Amino acid sequence: MLLTWTSIAVLAHLAAASTFACLKENGTSIWSHQACVAAATCQGTLSVITLNQCQNPNVLTASAIPNLSFAIYTNIVGSCASSGCPITQQNYIDFIYGAMSAANVTQWPSSVNDVINQWWKPILSWTATGNSIPYTNFNDWLHFSSS
Repeated sequence: MLLTWTSIAVLAHLAAASTFACLKENGTSIWSHQACVAAATCQGTLSVITLNQCQNPNVLTASAIPNLSFAIYTNIVGSCASSGCPITQQNYIDFIYGAMSAANVTQWPSSVNDVINQWWKPILSWTATGNSIPYTNFNDWLHFSSS
């Protein structure tokens, strides 16, 4: 699917809004903040970590940042988290739209397919876990993908 310039601009705006919401958290355990996890999935882990390090020199390198908060993971997958259920495409979509809403974005993707193709599928490809992503693999993506 080919993106239009408008779609690209909207997706960039959404990524920026999530990143700014993350920076407002001003913490060192960035994977314990919904805005930071959401920003990483649409902006890339490397830029989110680097921007946080510029603002707060106590933010560690990617591999040393504390693990993804299980509360955030539970927020993504729901009550089945304790039994080890993975993130599904629909879980991810709901998480991202919830994070965008919390970040008070003013523009929304023109199609959910943009979110799927530009943000979900690259993570799914990196984790190589099929159609869903278990906690461990998503946590690894946050720490080691340098996306």
